[in-house]
Amino acid sequence: MARPTVKQPQSPNFDAAFGDGFTVKDYCEKEWESVYYAIRELQGRALRKSKLAQGDTFSWDAYKAKFAEVFGTPDNKRFTLEQMVSYATQKWGMNLEELKAYNRRSWERRNVEVKVSVIPNSVKTPQTLKDVSSWEVSNRVTDTWATDDIPY
Repeated sequence: MARPTVKQPQSPNFDAAFGDGFTVKDYCEKEWESVYYAIRELQGRALRKSKLAQGDTFSWDAYKAKFAEVFGTPDNKRFTLEQMVSYATQKWGMNLEELKAYNRRSWERRNVEVKVSVIPNSVKTPQTLKDVSSWEVSNRVTDTWATDDIPY
């Protein structure tokens, strides 16, 4: 005797109900993008370090174009999430959660906002750097090695 099949209720298509202007990306798509950008930055930093050590130049724009050619883009994926995580595990020993955490830290580092509500009178206004030598300017600039050369 055949077993009766039980149909699972289908969830309504909420995205269609909300319309084009109010849809949100699926969770898996967000994960894919986090992994994509984490790998792009990890590999780019490693390549940049290698190129500079060899005395070569490194172009983030050229690298990002080549990376998109190989890995695709968030709109035109060439590999699955699992394949990309496997690649990251092979190259850097990082799993999905570590890649997401790396991307989150990278995002936070790039989007640091200083919120100042009131500047006390004791704070001097910055002097203009007109007629100042480049050596003096370079000594006034703080070290921003982590984010100064990564265009996003």
